[in-house]
Amino acid sequence: MDEILEVPILKQRDDGATLIKVYVSPSEHEQLKILCSDKGGMSHVLRMLAVKWLIDQNAIAPDDRSKNH
Repeated sequence: MDEILEVPILKQRDDGATLIKVYVSPSEHEQLKILCSDKGGMSHVLRMLAVKWLIDQNAIAPDDRSKNH
């Protein structure tokens, strides 16, 4: 997973950035906060997991992962 975390972090103020809400249980939230703290933050890690899943589903090409969608 580390290779997918190398793409730039997308911020709310970035052009074309879109908010997606995810609901998790309190214990899941706590674990995500702990595990994501040194990987660029929870938003970045969840985005990269979604991007990897899209690549695995052949929905986007691996080269598209560094573009801000």
